[in-house]
Amino acid sequence: MAPRDPAPAHPLVRRHDRVWLAAHWREALAFPLPAAEAPVVADWIAAGRPLVAARPVSTDPEDGIRLGLALPGRRRVGLVVEAGAVRRVAPPLTLDAAAALAPASWREPLLDLATHLNAAGLAPRVFGSLAWHALACDGVEGRDTGYLTATSDVDLLLFPAAAAACMAAGRSLEDFAAAHPAPRLDGEFVLPDGGAAAWREVLAGPERVLVKHLRSLALRPTAELFGASGQEAA
Repeated sequence: MAPRDPAPAHPLVRRHDRVWLAAHWREALAFPLPAAEAPVVADWIAAGRPLVAARPVSTDPEDGIRLGLALPGRRRVGLVVEAGAVRRVAPPLTLDAAAALAPASWREPLLDLATHLNAAGLAPRVFGSLAWHALACDGVEGRDTGYLTATSDVDLLLFPAAAAACMAAGRSLEDFAAAHPAPRLDGEFVLPDGGAAAWREVLAGPERVLVKHLRSLALRPTAELFGASGQEAA
């Protein structure tokens, strides 16, 4: 049986979710932000943009929610807030929504990929650099946000309900890679129990794969990934 996480600080928050904070977020910080990072975070939140839920680290309080803000140039800002500072939670952006704001040369291939993955019941969503680019665009096509380069990956979250759906995903991903040298695709399968495993690892068919939950990690038999019935926070 897959390990269960402790009760999350906020039951609606999962890894990679978009999280909007209330106006009093500064008072709800578990740790002060460094002076160089505080204005950047404040400006991002003031623009009405969300942060992204992340796995906690060992020093985080159990009732805290760890959030991240990625900045161009691979800079990362982490903060931990009390649950009461969460104003709104939403899943990651769909691939369709993010693709519509992607660079022009990526747009049509990614939208076509989204069509195939949606038809296979995989409900593709994005995280990583393309997701941050789309958030920073504020809905404006063609905006240069600094998040994407010619070598940036597109990180996908795929939601297979059964092992057969993983195989369907593999075919679509292989077809995309054969037809389009860029962008390179990467990402995770989100399993029925809420855990997430790198889809490249799952499709390689090893005996065990690493499965991530919000507050736990576990190596699980690949053959049993779709046998759990519990619902856990990803």
